[in-house]
Amino acid sequence: AASFGLKEQRGADVLLEVIKQTFAFNPGDIEAASRRLQDGRRLLASPLPCFSVSYPHDYEVLPVLAEALVERLR
Repeated sequence: AASFGLKEQRGADVLLEVIKQTFAFNPGDIEAASRRLQDGRRLLASPLPCFSVSYPHDYEVLPVLAEALVERLR
């Protein structure tokens, strides 16, 4: 059976991931960069839990991963 990792993230780790996972069409656009930082700050201030997820390149594990997320959020 394929395994996966599910780890709750908080604080600076979340903000860094938001920045890493967003695409800057124009890296010189300071206003867009500021909006990305503000989005990250709003995410940190929200009650929404954030997780890092790792899984093998095996899409068959996705239903199991989805169920684990649902259980974790209940």
